[in-house]
Amino acid sequence: MPGSIMQPDIDQIPGSIRDNYVSQHWVSISRQDYGVLWASADVPLVELGGIQTEKYLPYLTMVDGNWLVQARLYSFLMHNH
Repeated sequence: MPGSIMQPDIDQIPGSIRDNYVSQHWVSISRQDYGVLWASADVPLVELGGIQTEKYLPYLTMVDGNWLVQARLYSFLMHNH
């Protein structure tokens, strides 16, 4: 839904894409003790946890390679694919 806050995997329809996400205003990766807030007006396409292009991931929050543990955020400066 436009303008809403979404949590990857938790708020997604089963079987929907998890390779990349579009950020409308910001992306937050946070825990109780610290966090990072990233915002970009011109580069809204991001990948979480690693380069996920065309992996067709069934889910992100897996035990091994959990994107929350890795806390990596990749932004596409240009995307023509």
